[in-house]
Amino acid sequence: MNLILAGVCMMLATMTLSAQTGQAADYFVGKWEVVVEGTPNGDATMLVTFSRVDGKLVGEMNGLEGDAIAIDRIEETADPVSITFYFFAGGYDVDLQLTKKDDNTATGGIMSGMFPASGKRVVE
Repeated sequence: MNLILAGVCMMLATMTLSAQTGQAADYFVGKWEVVVEGTPNGDATMLVTFSRVDGKLVGEMNGLEGDAIAIDRIEETADPVSITFYFFAGGYDVDLQLTKKDDNTATGGIMSGMFPASGKRVVE
């Protein structure tokens, strides 16, 4: 009887963990307005769209003028829920890190925290 009870508890724990991991993994999927504050050229606003393709988070980014910027790679962490994505802009290799703040906002920084950044989910 103890073995059956232990098995049921293990199964419930696994299901709960899987559900939480799935929610964390898809937190950034969708369109985000990302603002980087205090750059030498003033505040910069970008629209970033993340999607999951074959289990991997991918993205595309556009400036407000519509200029496309390629995202080279994206690293994800589950605890805390965060991403770091890498791209080339203005002659520099740039990293931008965002961490979940609440259901529709994230905070972070660009260039290893040199400038603060924030993200707001675009709800259409």
